[in-house]
Amino acid sequence: MPEPESGHGALVAVTLDPVGTPNVFTTVLQLTSSLDIKSSRDTSDITPHNETNQRFLISKIRKWDVVSIEGNYLHGTGNTHDEIRDLYIANTVVGTQFTGPSGSSTDRYIMSGQFVTWQIMNPNGGANVRSFKADFQPYGAMRIDGTLIS
Repeated sequence: MPEPESGHGALVAVTLDPVGTPNVFTTVLQLTSSLDIKSSRDTSDITPHNETNQRFLISKIRKWDVVSIEGNYLHGTGNTHDEIRDLYIANTVVGTQFTGPSGSSTDRYIMSGQFVTWQIMNPNGGANVRSFKADFQPYGAMRIDGTLIS
C-alpha cells in the first residue's frame, strides 16, 4: 500500500502496549496539520494596595493544553488505526512521541496522556489512505528536545 505524504514529514508514535513495553514507540501517523503544544502557568496578582505597578507570582508549568492531531495512518506499521481506537475506548494512558521533519532528537516531544476524542476518516473515498483526527490530553512531565520539563 502506498504511504501517504503529509507534506512536511512530522511523525507521531505511541506506546501501543504501555504496560508491557512502555518505552517502545510505534510510528503510526504522518501529520497533515501543524502541531501546537501549549502549556500554561497559574498566576496570582500579589500587588500591594499601595503600589501602582502590578506584581505577579507565577508558578511552575502546571498544565498542558489539549493537543489536536490530524494525520494519515502509516499502513506499513500494521493495524494501527484499530490499536489507537482500542486505546481510546479503553481510556488508556499512553506515551506519545512527536518528531519533527528533521527526525533528530532536537525536534522531539515525548509526553504521557490520553486520547479524549478520536475520529477515523477515509478522504476522497480512497481505499489506500486513512486519515486520523484526535485530541490528546497530555499531563505530567514532558521531554522536549531531550530536556525533562516537570
